[in-house]
Amino acid sequence: MYFVMLCFVGILSTISFVSTAFDEVPFLHSSRSFSTDDYVWKELSCSYLEGVNISTPYNSWYKSGTCRYMFQNDSTGQLISPPLGIRSAVQLGGISTGNFELRGDGSFREWNVYNSHPGSATKISQLYDAFLGLRDNNNTIAIQTKPYNAHVQNCDFIDYSGAYPVTKLVVNKENMKINASLLAFSSYDVTSMDNSAVPGVLFELTVKNPTTTNREVSFFLNMPFAYDIGIQRIPIFLIHPKKIYYKELKVNNFEECFNLCMKNTSCMTWNFNSGNESCIMYSDIGTASYNSEIISGVRGNWHHSSQNGIECLTYKRDGDHPSSGNISLCSNDIQVTTATFKSVPDAWNFLNNTSNTSTNAGMLGVIKTTVILLPKETKTLNIALSWSYPYKEMMGEIYGNFYSTLYPYSEMTGMVLLAHKNRLLQNINKLHSPLMQNSLPDFVNDVLINSLGHIRSANWYNNGVWRQYEAYDCTNVDSVHNDGERHIPYIMFQTGGTISKVKGWAHSQLDNGMIQEQLRIGCFNMNRSPKIDVPGGRKMCDSTSMFVVYMLELYQWGAVDKQFLESFYHVVQNAIKWQLNVSSKYSLPYRLVTTYDIIGFVHYDINTYASAFHILSLKAGAKIANILEDKDSEESYLIAAKHSMNALDKLLWNETAGYYNAFSNVGEANIGAVFSDAFYAQVLANTLGLGDLVNNRTRIILHNQMVKKILHNPYGFSVMYGRYFTRNKNASDPGYTTDAPVWMMGNPNWASLQIAFDQSVIEALDVLNATYAWVRSVENNLWDVAAVLGGPKMDTQGLNYVSSHYGYYMSGWHIYFAISGQYANIPKGILTFKPKIKEPFILPIILPRFLAELTAELVNDQLFYQITVYTGNLNVTELRVHNSSYQQATPIITLAVGKQIRWT
Repeated sequence: MYFVMLCFVGILSTISFVSTAFDEVPFLHSSRSFSTDDYVWKELSCSYLEGVNISTPYNSWYKSGTCRYMFQNDSTGQLISPPLGIRSAVQLGGISTGNFELRGDGSFREWNVYNSHPGSATKISQLYDAFLGLRDNNNTIAIQTKPYNAHVQNCDFIDYSGAYPVTKLVVNKENMKINASLLAFSSYDVTSMDNSAVPGVLFELTVKNPTTTNREVSFFLNMPFAYDIGIQRIPIFLIHPKKIYYKELKVNNFEECFNLCMKNTSCMTWNFNSGNESCIMYSDIGTASYNSEIISGVRGNWHHSSQNGIECLTYKRDGDHPSSGNISLCSNDIQVTTATFKSVPDAWNFLNNTSNTSTNAGMLGVIKTTVILLPKETKTLNIALSWSYPYKEMMGEIYGNFYSTLYPYSEMTGMVLLAHKNRLLQNINKLHSPLMQNSLPDFVNDVLINSLGHIRSANWYNNGVWRQYEAYDCTNVDSVHNDGERHIPYIMFQTGGTISKVKGWAHSQLDNGMIQEQLRIGCFNMNRSPKIDVPGGRKMCDSTSMFVVYMLELYQWGAVDKQFLESFYHVVQNAIKWQLNVSSKYSLPYRLVTTYDIIGFVHYDINTYASAFHILSLKAGAKIANILEDKDSEESYLIAAKHSMNALDKLLWNETAGYYNAFSNVGEANIGAVFSDAFYAQVLANTLGLGDLVNNRTRIILHNQMVKKILHNPYGFSVMYGRYFTRNKNASDPGYTTDAPVWMMGNPNWASLQIAFDQSVIEALDVLNATYAWVRSVENNLWDVAAVLGGPKMDTQGLNYVSSHYGYYMSGWHIYFAISGQYANIPKGILTFKPKIKEPFILPIILPRFLAELTAELVNDQLFYQITVYTGNLNVTELRVHNSSYQQATPIITLAVGKQIRWT
């Protein structure tokens, strides 16, 4: 980890104005927000989504019935989507360390740094009075188009780009003579979760002087660590009651309330109510939640430190509450100034060089770095924002943050970020290069690289346990089926976290063999238990089955060894027994819930989606049995799979319509509904190389053709047609809003299947583009992709409708495997490819803790293949593209960073 590396470095040399990889970060989009833009909120109907402001701590962050949507008034008065980066933005902050978004207007949003999550305090929707800024000679501006405080001068417009974990803001002001671009990024290392869990963000401002005269340029960050606007803090003791006192006084403003608390040594939390101008002080730290009339804070103190050329300003909160800890502003530039102020006007006057007033009891902290730019010169200025809040809780019980065992002090973390800036950028480049600079369309790479921000809802506890909410508005934890839809980047890049979850699922297995749906139950209402794991849930078709798939993936892709597989083989066997028991009536699962729970498949005897998952589990179980030389189990699983494949054709194939019926009550007439995502299980089977889950592949291809014909709309596939949703029905008709919406796995999985089955790649990507381009370029909400979008004729058509920040669309990661034809069996030393596009091409190679690219190029009419490794190491004995194998004298082929493999 970087902390250890820092200790070995010995001293931190000042790294000022070093050329960085700024221009090497690839961005695949850009949008512009103006200071004149008019953004408005509108209430529209929804099923449920994450609320903008959350008033209740220790509970789900959901809002149902009607939800707030941000729009922009255009010049004609019409409501349109605001520019990309306004509704949502790249999540900044190390994995499971807390995070926030630096939006396209420069505002700090979704502030979750202080251990905010549904099992504790609520998020801070906007960190008012926080702003970055710069000064060019006598012209001072905030890097914001709409600063909250009227004393702060805005810029004219900002160009926004994002590529997780990086945000870029290009700043423009009419009288500004310099060119300025801001890069904000956090640490991400494919090979090391520790190195990805650095609790902080680096801000790098690149400034260029195009004039013929010297320019004095400053870069600054103002942070209101001592108070939060719109947040109340009331002590809540769910488990360990304490005796506290409170005192209420009349005051004129929140600054007076802050000062009263600072003078009273017993005061730990203060709340100023603007409605009645009262100040309430508590003797313990309060848990944060939204209240529009309140400004509150936690007692703390400022501290300036200087070490090895790095200056830091830190705000420290005492105690062992989840919001206790420290947060720092640091810089290693040549000329650095830190100061604290009692108000934004005072801070702005200082930044504008009209005042030098500062106080150690201030409410705001400022760090400023200054440089002289010679004519035509370009330099960078650097500020690190870092934190340490070690006391993460779950419903009142402190479990702690794993990151605090690695990076216990915010000042030290800031020093690490600054000292290793270039290394951080190199690691990010190793992530971006194979995943963003390849032969796939930009819209695919852009959506998928930014989907990594989904990790915002993960918890990595002090004891090493890794858990993740289904979503902040549906607070089940690690539902197996939901994890299995978004799991590719997690199993590849946070491999240890996936293993932690798999162990938890195994331990949740019931005596009958069922893997419980999730490790902690409670969607809209948080389970009140303080335990991390409280397994439970429904009888699912895609949880026990998906667990078996996970076990094979982890082993076959080289994430775990054979001993690990053997130690959980009894769990796999019992899981298969359960699968067979619930399928005994028709050789297909009987009345089980699916991840498409709102659709209500459980009310029908059988359905195609569940049937395919059952067959997948049997084939995966047979493969595991083969690996462990259990021939009897292997044979019995394969026989059962064949019976189920025959039953699927007999009971659900609709010969007249040319597709698989979505569901059936056996023995009754079937209405012939068609479902958009009947064969996600086949996508998983393709990526693992398990073969077809139906007797005749052509039927899946025909099914897909009918899905496209019947269910296609401008933003994806409606989820089901022929039951409640038909073209002649309206949104007010019963069941319409159940079947008409777009569930975000449908289009990605359709595309992956078509590509893997040698159908038109162009057509497949066009279908995927309907959904991905919609959220990226029309809805402009790339970093908050919902589970479900509103369907045709609904007032929220094409807008988030069910569950914010959801992982369904991340099943699109299988596109990379479908288009490269990658098959990996690492224990057997096999890595082969059957690309679906013609040469020349560049395609990513993705395995646990390993990223590389496969290149095909024609040189003098001769075809050459090359593998370039960006991160990780791999040993194989068989390396092949189509029928062209790499040959060398020794049997072991080593794929390693810095070593290229090339053959013809």
